[in-house]
Amino acid sequence: MTLKRPSLFVPLLLMMLSACATLGLEQPQDFAERKAYADGQVTAFVNTARNAFAEGRLSQEDSREALKIAKEASALLDTAELAAGAGDMSQAEDRLALALRTLEKLEAYLIAKEQRQ
Repeated sequence: MTLKRPSLFVPLLLMMLSACATLGLEQPQDFAERKAYADGQVTAFVNTARNAFAEGRLSQEDSREALKIAKEASALLDTAELAAGAGDMSQAEDRLALALRTLEKLEAYLIAKEQRQ
C-alpha cells in the first residue's frame, strides 16, 4: 500500500518545525534547549507518521520504517542526555548531532514517500 492521495502532512510538519525561525523566535542555543527541540521533533514525526497511516496516506511498511527511524533518534537523544548528566559534554554533543542527522534522515524519508505519489 502506498500513499493514496495527495496530502500535506510533510509540508505541514516542516512548517511547524521551522515555526520558531519563521516567527523570529530564538533558536535553541545550549545543549538542553537543542535536546528539547529535538525531542519535540521526534514527537512530531511519530504523530505525523501515525496519523498518516491511520488516514491511509502512508502504508503500514512506510509507517513502521518512519517509527523505527524516530525510535533510533530518540535512543540517541537518551544517550546524549546520559552523557551530559555524566559531565561528558563532548559525547553528549556528538550524540545530539547524530540524533539530529537521524531526524533529517526521517524527514527525507517522509518527503520521498510524499513525492512517490
